[in-house]
Amino acid sequence: MEITLKDALSEATAELDVPAFACKADLFRHMVTLLEKNGSVSDAEKFIQSLNRREAEAPTYMGEFVAIPHGKCDSVRRPTVAFLRLREPMWYESNDDAGEVSLIFMLAVPKEEASTGHLRMLANLSMLMMEEDFVQTLWKAESYQDIIQAFDRCSAEVE
Repeated sequence: MEITLKDALSEATAELDVPAFACKADLFRHMVTLLEKNGSVSDAEKFIQSLNRREAEAPTYMGEFVAIPHGKCDSVRRPTVAFLRLREPMWYESNDDAGEVSLIFMLAVPKEEASTGHLRMLANLSMLMMEEDFVQTLWKAESYQDIIQAFDRCSAEVE
């Protein structure tokens, strides 16, 4: 059974109006802690290593204040999405690219699902981030429910 982005996100892994972090390592630590507390990741350090390996391969900074770091690892128990909207942008360096980010989606994918689930979730999220209505809803969201409604409205168009 394929998991959708909406199903992979939970209220426990989504936070709005978070203060900016001093560096990407602090951002990753915070987001992975959400995943670990949610039971999606069994070994935070191992998953952070997979995120950093991926960062070294190609940029996850998408421009327009968006980053989509992602990792595949055997310490990921189930496909999960974490989302943060920062109060103020922070500087985000990724491979040979960099810029300010405020909207960060982190994808955690079990190693055995890396070839299918990971790529489909990433492709679907990338397409959603090109939808102005979806992005505007993320900027204006006041609750987790607002984010889920954005997925409901826009996902049908891209999946």
